[in-house]
Amino acid sequence: MNTLTKLLIIVGSTAATVAVVLAALNALHNLHPELYAIAKSIAAGKNFHVNNPVMIEVYKVAYYYNNNGVVLTKTQADATPALYAVAFGNSCPPIDDLLGYLYTSRNNTAILGQCVYVLPIIEGNRVVHYVPTCKSGTEFKPEVITTRFIYRAVAYEVTLYIIKC
Repeated sequence: MNTLTKLLIIVGSTAATVAVVLAALNALHNLHPELYAIAKSIAAGKNFHVNNPVMIEVYKVAYYYNNNGVVLTKTQADATPALYAVAFGNSCPPIDDLLGYLYTSRNNTAILGQCVYVLPIIEGNRVVHYVPTCKSGTEFKPEVITTRFIYRAVAYEVTLYIIKC
């Protein structure tokens, strides 16, 4: 087998793998397209309307910070400031299956069961989290509140999205 044939095999198998991964991600997002759209809109700070009421759950999130972002944990360490995650959907499972992972502004929405979660992020000195004012709704309007927070001599910019329904 010559080098060109080997190269073509590698390129072909890589392209097939990418196609399968993209198809799987697309299938996950299409399971609950309306819920996923709500979560992406809220994460971006944009209003969203649905025709049928959607249930909302809020979770206080334990976490630790590494230099790349927030890793959610089950045990509440000395997590300052307190952060919150939001779930959209019916009969949302506990957030436990989302723990132990790193979340950034590029991946802070997650699908779990019949629900879509919007998770808090810390990137550098920027903190973002979400709190709803209702248990269900059809009209979601995030109101942004930003403040500065000093912790252990480091200044953080904390943004809270208050989700009004």
